[in-house]
Parts: sequence; structure tokens; C-alpha cells
Amino acid sequence: MKVLHIFKAMEIGGVPMAVWQLTSSLSRNKVYCEIVTTCELKFLNSNKPSCNVKTHVFSTQFPACWWPGYSSTLSRFLKANIQHFDLIHIHGLWNYTGYTAACTAQQYNIPYILSLHGALLKPALQRYTLRKYIYLMTIQKPILCSASAIHYLTNQEKIEAIAQKIEAPSFILPNGVNPNIYNMISNTDPVDFLSQNPSLTGKRIILFMGRLVFEKSPDILVGDFLTIAQRFPNVVLLMAGPHGRDKMRIKIETMLRKMSSDIQERVIFTGPLSGYEWRAAYASAEIFVLPSRGEGFCLALLEAMTVELPVVVSARDDDSNEIYSLIKNENAGIIVPQKKEALTEAIIYLLSNKQRAKQMAQNGRRLALNYNWSSIADSMAAHYSEIIARHVPRQA
Repeated sequence: MKVLHIFKAMEIGGVPMAVWQLTSSLSRNKVYCEIVTTCELKFLNSNKPSCNVKTHVFSTQFPACWWPGYSSTLSRFLKANIQHFDLIHIHGLWNYTGYTAACTAQQYNIPYILSLHGALLKPALQRYTLRKYIYLMTIQKPILCSASAIHYLTNQEKIEAIAQKIEAPSFILPNGVNPNIYNMISNTDPVDFLSQNPSLTGKRIILFMGRLVFEKSPDILVGDFLTIAQRFPNVVLLMAGPHGRDKMRIKIETMLRKMSSDIQERVIFTGPLSGYEWRAAYASAEIFVLPSRGEGFCLALLEAMTVELPVVVSARDDDSNEIYSLIKNENAGIIVPQKKEALTEAIIYLLSNKQRAKQMAQNGRRLALNYNWSSIADSMAAHYSEIIARHVPRQA
């Protein structure tokens, strides 16, 4: 079985990480995978992935600033090579990369599936609302409805996609986690990382790991940190992740300017982390916080639980995400409603009750290990086989 995976761009974030880890696990399960993606020309040589799956990276061209992932060379590659694959797996929405992959798959009668990665959840649709609505109605919806299958990470994601009248065969399969990261983090000495960020040395660290975008709600966490910082003088907030395109970093910096200089110095932005710095951030943290307005199936949350960090997550009242229910039932962290001060109270509780936090962290690790990439890949391979088997070749 040969499967071609396609996503928008080489960048640090949930979608590329999920694709690299999934394809690596699939390859061990005797599913041959290749990856196609794009990168800005100036970063083409510096953003090579470290995964063991053959990856084709194409430079973007104008109008990529308006249509993300636009690359004529990528399109030509697909037309020349797509018939060598049994199935096309497209990751993410709102980009040229997925559009040209779906169109080419249809042209050559190759089945394709689409993984949404949370792109149709309500909070994600609240960014660039008009632009996304027009794109959904004119371009994205026909591609979705023509897919051989849609892959949802959670039941909540399926519910909100159906509300957009997306009708296609589908299946639900969550993200996974590499259980080996526990040893990777445990064996990481963060001293060099702390020396590069002296504001963190000797401090109790609250970790946010993710993109600084609306749906991740970093602004809510920064706003709540004022109360936490006043109560715990030795606590700092580590904001680790790339800036989004929606000016969230500017909003946060505006908020911080209204706070005292002491509080400002205790909110540290690192930008995107990878390799040693990524491991060191987890190794030095005491609590992981996900103040999200809406998530698909957050990789960073699974990673934090796997490395035995106690977690605090804010969730919408109508969010039926399976992992949130399990965290509650297994006492593997704290799930709070999206209400004022709820996040603050949960973080203060864990900072004040170390033994309780340790027990939650241990429970969280046991829960997270149920989502290992190996078993996820087994299930995905079974879906691939079913989709390929039911695909009807076009009559000559």
C-alpha cells in the first residue's frame, strides 16, 4: 500500500508533527508513505524534517501570501507522480496545497481522504470569518464532500463539521503520542536552556506550548497570570510557540504593558522550540496549561501528560472531546469551564498542592499512553485498506 501525505507547509506546529509521527509509525507497519509539503524559499534548506519518511519540499511562490501553500512546482510534481500511489491523505484546510492535491486526485481517479485537524471547529472559524466562509462555500466544501473519507480527531469535530453540511464517509481517530518522549525528557538536563533564559532559573514554571493564535487563548492565560503572580512571587509563565498571523502576540504585549514591570519580566516568550529546547521546556516545567477556546486533539496536551506534567485545560461546555472526559474520570488533570477565574483557581490549586499535582500527573501518564502512535497507525492502516478496497476505478 502506497500513501502520499500532503500538508501546507514546513513549520513547527501540530499538523506537521502529527503527519511526521503518523507516517513514521505507518512505515513501520509496512505502509509505504511519502510526504509532500511547501516552504518559503528562504527557509528551504533550513527546515528539512528529521523524520525517516521520504519528504518532498517545494518552495512557495506568489500568490502564497493570499493562498497559503501556493506552489506551481508542487502541482507539477503531483501530476507527474500521483498515479504511483494508492491513496492520497490531505491534512488541513484553507490552502492551495490541499486544493491542488484533491483536484489532481480526482483527475486521475485516486481516492483521497481529508484530515481536518480542528479547522472547522467554531473557534477556528471565528478567525478570518468572512474569508473562510467564502472559501468554504466556493472551494473547500466541494472538495470535502467529494472525499473518499473525512478523518475527524474527535466526535466534537464531526458534530461541528456536519453543522456546516459536510456530507462524506468518515471515521474518528485521535492523534497519538510517542511513549519514548518520557525517557527523552527525563534524560534532558535543562541547564543550558535555563542559562539562555535566565528569567527561568530557580523559578516554578507554568508552561504554555502552542501557537499564539485566537483559538489557543494565550491571551486568557496571560490575563489570569496577574493574579497567580501576585500570590506566588517565584512563578513564571513560559509561552513556547510560534506567532500566529492574527496579531495575538500584539494583543498580549498590549495587555502586558498595562501590568507592572515585575509581571512583564515573568512572562517569557521563546518563539517556536524544537530539539533540545523543546525537551528542556518540558523538563523544567511544573504545570502545563491549555487555555483553549476549542481544540481538535492537542498533541502538546498528550506530550505533557506523557512526561508526567499535571495539566489544566479549559473547555467549552458543549465540547464532547473524549480526552477531556477521560481526564476528568481518571483524575488525570483539571478541566475547567471557560469562565472568568476558573483557570486561575485551578492553577493556584496545583501550585498549592504538590502531592495532589503529582498524583494527577501519574494518572495522566497512564491515560496518555493509551494513545500511542503505533496503535493509531494500525487503525489508520485498516481505514486505508477499506477505502482503497471500496474505491471504484473509473471506466476507460
